Amino acid sequence: THDQDEALSLADRIVVMSQGHIEQIGSPQDLYQRPVNQQVADFMGFRTRISGKVVSVAGNEAQIEAAGARLAGTMRTPLTLGDRAVLSVRPEDLVATDGEGIPATVVSMEYRGRAFFGLARRRDGSELYFCADRAVPRGTETTLQPVPGHALLFKDERA
Repeated sequence: THDQDEALSLADRIVVMSQGHIEQIGSPQDLYQRPVNQQVADFMGFRTRISGKVVSVAGNEAQIEAAGARLAGTMRTPLTLGDRAVLSVRPEDLVATDGEGIPATVVSMEYRGRAFFGLARRRDGSELYFCADRAVPRGTETTLQPVPGHALLFKDERA
């Protein structure tokens, strides 16, 4: 199936394939929480990608400088200072905040029962899918920040 929800609800083990190659095999929980690469993360709902430069590494956590902010994530591939990296985060784990974060302009919002989900655009045109506890009007400048412990970092293969 190409349906993440269907795979997670029906399977004891999932095989994620890309272009005929096995990317990862594991339990639904393992793949959902610990994707081994960007392809698996994409399938598991990590819709927002933010590229940046690694500015600190401590254990399995690192910070990147990107979009005018420092963003923290769990390393899923080895990274060292100065590497180009991609921070991947699910919409429900990228939240509108009054504090530090990524500046963006709200493009759209929709109510989905428990929360509002939105699409924002950075000045460079890149899109960020996020969550908010209230509706944020279209055109509003906001600041977005990943929920601590819920963002993943991968080596930027395009660098």
